[in-house]
Amino acid sequence: MDKQRQAVEIQLNSIRRQVQGKAVNTHPFFSTPWASEATLTPSEATAAVLLPPDDCQPAAPGHLDPAIAEAARKNALGANLLRAVIQQESAWNPCAVSSQGAMGLMQIMPATAATLGLSNPFDPYDNIAAGSRYLRELLDRYGGDLTKALAGYNAGPAIVDAAGGIPPIKETQDYVREIFRQIQ
Repeated sequence: MDKQRQAVEIQLNSIRRQVQGKAVNTHPFFSTPWASEATLTPSEATAAVLLPPDDCQPAAPGHLDPAIAEAARKNALGANLLRAVIQQESAWNPCAVSSQGAMGLMQIMPATAATLGLSNPFDPYDNIAAGSRYLRELLDRYGGDLTKALAGYNAGPAIVDAAGGIPPIKETQDYVREIFRQIQ
């Protein structure tokens, strides 16, 4: 089994546990054009929603600049910051699925996607718009502290809150350090 399929299977198992016993149409993540609650079981709907399209291609350099500029403007973020997050999260692969289940260019987790109203995490424009809104929410949560916001984006805000800042997780520490290196 290739790494992407393994990552998707891990994600599917996680979501299956989350929606166990719930009707498909009660969760906003399943209200997508691909998941008809009338014909799919919850596990079938999760599989339909979370698999990247077969024809998904890496983003060409500069192709996403308009989406990045718009998301940066709407969320009062630097375009270079968004580029650095995309580079660090997915290396510009709109079909990326992490072993934890994060999806798309900005690697948005399924629960976060649902909260943000992101129905197609593999659409580069929608993913950038949602990921930048989430980053803005984290910046607001942490009073403009970019270090904490980036740590929250990587590790989750609950872990950052518990640690009172960057948690003692090497991946998160490296993540924050690398993004700062890219934007300076």
